[in-house]
Amino acid sequence: MKINKLIYLPLLVLLLVISCDSKSNKTLSFAEFDITVPYNWNKIKLIGIDSEVGGFTTGLKDTIAFSYGKNVYSMKEVLKVNDVKEKRAFDSIGIRTDDMFFSKYPKVDQNQGVFHNEYYMYDSIDNYQVKISLPKRISEGVTGIYFDSLSDGNSLYIYGNNLETIEHQKLIESFKTMKIN
Repeated sequence: MKINKLIYLPLLVLLLVISCDSKSNKTLSFAEFDITVPYNWNKIKLIGIDSEVGGFTTGLKDTIAFSYGKNVYSMKEVLKVNDVKEKRAFDSIGIRTDDMFFSKYPKVDQNQGVFHNEYYMYDSIDNYQVKISLPKRISEGVTGIYFDSLSDGNSLYIYGNNLETIEHQKLIESFKTMKIN
């Protein structure tokens, strides 16, 4: 009697799921918030000037940083998009255009954030409305979350730059576990 090898695949997956336990995650506690992260992520100390800062490292040693206070980055950046006709005019009078964005439809492209490296969306976490940034291309942009106007009047911004796929996904899942202190 010949047993089909495909029968072993679901059994292997079931065994892996059963063998995973709650020790695969841990909670990191900061004065401002708690967050549940994978067990191999660790707190680190960072030094800030005009806000409370800190962070943690991922399993791949990427740094996830946070800033808490009145003067934190608020994800309100809008990239100015100019009409392609303006580029010719700027070039003709010697204005550098290397860091400028040009389009046939500048108002539409600016409103849609075409030239940003991230998508932005709103969600709710721990009864707070948050703004989340997700890279358009994994490992090329910011994975972040912004809490505006917490109960004490401060804001909180947590972010990681250029994270690989697995670390990006784990950070997004960790955001969902956050509790503001």
